[in-house]
Parts: sequence; structure tokens; C-alpha cells
Amino acid sequence: MAKQPRASRAVEPVQEKERGRGRPAFEPTGEQRNMVETLSGLGIPQEQICLLIINPTTGKPIDLKTLHKHFRDELDTGLAKANSTIAQSLFKHATGKGPGAVAANIFLAKVRLGWKEAQTVDLNHGLQDGVKKLLEEVDGRTRGLPKGA
Repeated sequence: MAKQPRASRAVEPVQEKERGRGRPAFEPTGEQRNMVETLSGLGIPQEQICLLIINPTTGKPIDLKTLHKHFRDELDTGLAKANSTIAQSLFKHATGKGPGAVAANIFLAKVRLGWKEAQTVDLNHGLQDGVKKLLEEVDGRTRGLPKGA
């Protein structure tokens, strides 16, 4: 007698236990985005910025990885926007007539136009008078001596 093949049974897929989603992803607020951009523009180190951004889920400050992941644009543009504001203010003062306009103009001329304050030092100051006196003194001492001696 030949062996009869077994009837195949339908194999049911093994269902994995549904896992929890874990901690919800951090979602930055508009206020946090503004704060990061401002602090970045002020030159505050990123480690310190992290301490000021609190994750509402954990109640703890975010870490650098989270800062970089969720606030990359704000970190990149904060310094550029701050520099732009400073430059506009300086230019406004330099082109104005109020107090500080002259100083702002001088500063801009040095920085943007490459101007320098030339400082001259007269190395001959008083030297000619001293040499002249010395020559007269030597001449006076040598008057009675024979020439060529």
C-alpha cells in the first residue's frame, strides 16, 4: 500500500500581540519655534536652548537630537535674521542725523568699505635738529685742526 499524502491544513497566520505605540512623538508649538529662533539668533548654545524647551509629554527638557530634528529651520535661520536686524538698525543710524550717526558711519566705512585709520609716526621728529647741533659741535671742535689730519 502506498502512503497517502496527508491532507494539508490551512495554516493560520500567527498574530503578534499589538504593541503599544510608546511615547507620543514630540510636537513643537509655534511659541517654541519662535523661542528657538530667537535664542539661536542671540547666540545661546544649543545645549542651553534644549533646557528651555520642555516636552509636554514628559515634563522634561528635550535633548539635542530632538532639537535638531524638530527645530532645524529655526536653528539655521535664527542667526541670519538677528544679523539682518542689527545691520538694518546700524544702517538706519548711519544714514540718519541723530546722535551716533557719525560713529555708525565710521564703523560701516571701516567694516564694509575697508577703510582704516591711518596712523603716521614721524621718526624724524626732532632728529634733524639734534643732528644739526651735533654737526655744529663737531665742526667747532675741529676748526683749529689741520685739514686731512
